[in-house]
Amino acid sequence: LVRKIRPVDFWRIGEQESWLSDMAKEGLHFHSMGTFARFIKGEPKEMEYRIEVTSTKDISDDQIMMYEDNGWEYISSFGQFHVFSSPKERNAVEIHTDPAEQSFTLQTLNKRLRFNAIVVILLSTLTIGLNTSIWFLDNTPILQLVKGNVIHSTIISLIMLYNIYLSSRGVLAILALQKKLKHGIPIDHHAPWKKGFHRSAIINVAFITIALFSVYLPFKSIIVMDTITLPVE
Repeated sequence: LVRKIRPVDFWRIGEQESWLSDMAKEGLHFHSMGTFARFIKGEPKEMEYRIEVTSTKDISDDQIMMYEDNGWEYISSFGQFHVFSSPKERNAVEIHTDPAEQSFTLQTLNKRLRFNAIVVILLSTLTIGLNTSIWFLDNTPILQLVKGNVIHSTIISLIMLYNIYLSSRGVLAILALQKKLKHGIPIDHHAPWKKGFHRSAIINVAFITIALFSVYLPFKSIIVMDTITLPVE
């Protein structure tokens, strides 16, 4: 199996489907999804992919059979997302022909993402508040900065802000998709994904670097800490 980092969030359905199709053209055929996307190496082929969203993590046998009757083969699931594929020349029949009706399949996912976002925002805000208070210990923010007492807590706050950004982005993405579907605009199964990939990659690398730095700082403090021997009377 060949492992690749997902270039876009899974809830950006059109971009995800487009990416899987582009990988198939390079001879990498989707197998499963986890932290990394896994592909089976084979002959380059033009494939179509569709991602079905269900209210639970399980997809029923009836839904799988319905897809198969229309020319789609079930590949794998990742949470509430279920991936089907079909050779392009087969011209498989679309399951969702009414975008407005398809929008209702995203309601449960939308509720779950909103609940998760609220929890993340509340916990992150509490953490940021506690970390910010360190600046004002003894009403000496400049002194705390000079001593380096606030650097680690500030980095943690930045990571919390990143978590808020990630959770909010998922909610907004699903809301935007639902709005389009309700207005009769179908999912673009070949939506461009590279621009979003590069933007996300830059942001992710930046915050991973910040996270690693926050882990490094406490160890550095221990290493450079002076050891003072108490005088013997």
